[in-house]
Amino acid sequence: MNKKDKKTLQGIKIRNFNYWMIVIACILYGFLIYETAQISIKYRVMTAATQKYIACEKNAALVHDGSDELTEQVRLYAVTMKPEYMEAYFKEANVTRSRDKAL
Repeated sequence: MNKKDKKTLQGIKIRNFNYWMIVIACILYGFLIYETAQISIKYRVMTAATQKYIACEKNAALVHDGSDELTEQVRLYAVTMKPEYMEAYFKEANVTRSRDKAL
C-alpha cells in the first residue's frame, strides 16, 4: 500500500480499539470490586443477625423450660396436694429462677 491508500482507509484502528477495551475492563473491574465489598458488608451484617437470632432462640427455650417446670409443679400440687411439689414450685420461682435468668 502506498501513502495515498493509507489515508483513504476507513474503520477503527486497533490501537484505539485496545484503549477502549482497557477502559471498559477497568470500569468493570472497579464495579466488581465495589460489589464484592458490598457483599462482604452484607454478609457480616447477616452473620451478626444470625448470631443474635441463635442467642434469642436459646433464651426462648430457657424461658419455655422454666415455665414448663413451674406449670408442672403447680399441676402436680393441684392433683396430689403434696407439699413437696409446692416447695419445688417456690424453689424454682424464688431460688433457681431459670425463667428470669433467661430474660
